[in-house]
Amino acid sequence: MPVDWEFAKNAIALGGAGIGEKDAERQMQTARAIVEALRDQPGIVLADEVGMGKTYVTLGVVASVLLSTPRSSDPVIVMVPPGLRKKWQREWHQFVAKCTTSESLAWMRGRDRYAKSPTDFFKMIDGPLKERPRLIWLTTSCFAQGLGDGWLKLAFVRLARRHTRMDDEAKQRLYKWATTLTQLRSRRGLSAAVIEHLMATDLGSWKTVLVGYGLLDDKAEDPIPKHLTDHADDLRWKELIGVLRNDLRGKESRGARGV
Repeated sequence: MPVDWEFAKNAIALGGAGIGEKDAERQMQTARAIVEALRDQPGIVLADEVGMGKTYVTLGVVASVLLSTPRSSDPVIVMVPPGLRKKWQREWHQFVAKCTTSESLAWMRGRDRYAKSPTDFFKMIDGPLKERPRLIWLTTSCFAQGLGDGWLKLAFVRLARRHTRMDDEAKQRLYKWATTLTQLRSRRGLSAAVIEHLMATDLGSWKTVLVGYGLLDDKAEDPIPKHLTDHADDLRWKELIGVLRNDLRGKESRGARGV
């Protein structure tokens, strides 16, 4: 989809990083060319040799996108190898201090955050508009970790239930074994009766239910990102439905495996 980003030539001065004038101009031209190319194509590969300033060129592109979209709530996402994540975050703050004109990115203070897991990421992009980060750091291994949050796993069970019918006996097995399936057994007070209540409640009301049972603090974040409910119909539920229909049978004797 075409974008209207502009290279922030009046706000960025790569020479501020202490490099020579010739190298700084080359990096500025490269960053400008990338921003212009991204207006009409979905991506570009920057393949300069080691020491040619790829990091600062990339940060110049990031800064340009941010300065082109100051009123947007959509984040710029930077994904790097795990071993470079902290370095890139430090480089970003040095870049803002040394390579941008005074106060041009002052509004970005405190608005870059690291999402250590998919759950963190979805909560960040689903939070209140004023609290959403504009720059999110991810590692290349982030989504390989899966969604490990127990409440999210239970929400997946709730959503999968919409696609399968269960008799009363199967429902009781589900209520009994749900905390084991979702690794929530350590939650005191999360009884089969509470699970039954949650399975009959829309995800948007789960926080209210959990607060009412004393399982969640009223000031805590909503445990279920709205992003999940908005895109529930885009997910494939076949495998989880199979667990609910078949694998819960006889769990009393075999124990339940987690999801």
